[in-house]
Amino acid sequence: MNEEPLLFGLELYELLTLVGIITGPIVAVLITLWSQRRTEAKQRKIAILRTLWDSHFDASLPEYSRAIRMVPIEFSGEHAVMTAWRRYMKNVDTRPSQEGTPAHEKEFGDAKNDLIASLAKAVGINVTDRDIRDSVYIATSCTNKLKQTNDAELAQIRIADALEQQTQILRDN
Repeated sequence: MNEEPLLFGLELYELLTLVGIITGPIVAVLITLWSQRRTEAKQRKIAILRTLWDSHFDASLPEYSRAIRMVPIEFSGEHAVMTAWRRYMKNVDTRPSQEGTPAHEKEFGDAKNDLIASLAKAVGINVTDRDIRDSVYIATSCTNKLKQTNDAELAQIRIADALEQQTQILRDN
């Protein structure tokens, strides 16, 4: 079979081989980079989910706050996650009246759990509301340490108040 040269004196099969040799490695690198970016993005999302899952028993923990702040950065394209995050943030910003505190605490907990569930779903992990509620495990030694830390902080406030009162008495005399 005598085919006439198509381009630069190359026959069709030679031309296709040359194109494959040139474009094959480029396409392979592009696919690898695309796959790595997807994997890294998913790992960052899972890290946020893990942090919230591990610390949702105490929303005052610094790592919990950092993870909450990262949600709109890593999950900006996830409509369900962003809706749950906005609901959660609305509850964070709400200061209920004394009578409304129990209802607010329930809504806050529900919004937090919905956020965690939507994060899990976004990364392909199926959890139920019950799973989230039951995951609040903290060892007695940890709760004791948290209580001691809280008591120490309250004691520091009382000491500071007492010192201010003494200073005021000394100034008045």
